[in-house]
Amino acid sequence: MKRFNKFTSRVIRFFIFLLFIFSGISKLFPIWAFEKQLVDLGISSWCNVHYLSRLIIGLELALGIAIIQSHFIKRIVIPATLFLLTVFSIHLIIEMYQHGPLNGNCGCFGQWIPMTPLAAFIKNVITIGLVVYLYNFVS
Repeated sequence: MKRFNKFTSRVIRFFIFLLFIFSGISKLFPIWAFEKQLVDLGISSWCNVHYLSRLIIGLELALGIAIIQSHFIKRIVIPATLFLLTVFSIHLIIEMYQHGPLNGNCGCFGQWIPMTPLAAFIKNVITIGLVVYLYNFVS
């Protein structure tokens, strides 16, 4: 059973790595579309959106890389990943309440893969479940 949990946790870590890296990179091309979406949603103004967009992309890339390494995985990486996913999920809940669950593109994967807020929320809930499982079985 221990070997199964170790193998499963490695597969989950690799999946989360791919998810976060792809999400961060997809927001870069084109980055102005992601910035416009942040401004349109009222999250930021045009004065600050350049910093915020790069901060979000940098956090996703950093957490994607950090999840595959072993250092501070339980103390820092997994809680930070859960925090980021929770913040994104709360944002999606607010957007679904205001504009409807099937209205628009959430921007999770930039312009490469348009996702409705409901699909993105389901993706986040599944990923949160995988991260919680990972927290319980990672050494």
